[in-house]
Amino acid sequence: MGQDVARQIAAGDDRIFGVMVESHLKAGRQDLVPGKPLVYGVSITDGCIGWEESRAVLDTLADAVRKRRLKAVAAD
Repeated sequence: MGQDVARQIAAGDDRIFGVMVESHLKAGRQDLVPGKPLVYGVSITDGCIGWEESRAVLDTLADAVRKRRLKAVAAD
């Protein structure tokens, strides 16, 4: 997840300056049902990716930003 956006950033696309990632401790979402206990760390609003996948996406995007910055410096 995020590889396509990361490729665009790394290629130098400066129109991308932020992303929105729906993230929570655990992946998925759950309904708020009276009498049913909630699962700790799972969203009750939007479906989310879990912590480990979130870390991987952020690492991928951070690497892409570093590459874009290096291209910008080399072009100057």
